[in-house]
Amino acid sequence: MGFIVNNTTNKIMLFRKRGNIKEEEKWVYNNNDLEVVSDFKYLGTVLNYTGSFVLNQETLAGKGLKALNVLLNMTIYI
Repeated sequence: MGFIVNNTTNKIMLFRKRGNIKEEEKWVYNNNDLEVVSDFKYLGTVLNYTGSFVLNQETLAGKGLKALNVLLNMTIYI
C-alpha cells in the first residue's frame, strides 16, 4: 500500500525575502502543476512567504474582536 497524494489540493509556498517568483519557475508533482501561494493557514497559524507573522497576528486580532463583539451583543439582550 502506497502513499496517495491528492493533486487538486496541494499547494506550495516558497519562502523568500521579497519579490515574485520567476515566470518560468514551475513546480510539478506527478505531471501536475502545483499552485504557488504567498500565505497558507496550517493548524490555525497563518504562514507568510517572508516568514513574518504579521498576517497571523492580524488574523488572531480579528477573531478576538469578533468574539468580543458577540459577547457584548449577548449582554445587551440579556
